[in-house]
Amino acid sequence: MVDTTGDTVGLGNTDIPLHADWAWNVDVFAAHRNPSQCAFGVTGCRAFTLNPAYRDSLSDSLYLLWGGNSIKNPVIY
Repeated sequence: MVDTTGDTVGLGNTDIPLHADWAWNVDVFAAHRNPSQCAFGVTGCRAFTLNPAYRDSLSDSLYLLWGGNSIKNPVIY
């Protein structure tokens, strides 16, 4: 991930196990705590090292969260 000047904010990769007939949502957060613990419908989370220039504290990371729901048989939260 880069900012508008091209500076690298964070770098990493992950595999998301996509399923047919599902709608997916992917979110990115800079946070000092895993944000998936406060979110509904999250099926996966991965933390990446955050460039020190973008940290408010030493514990800050860049979090990638994803979740999905079946289109034909949705789970209602």
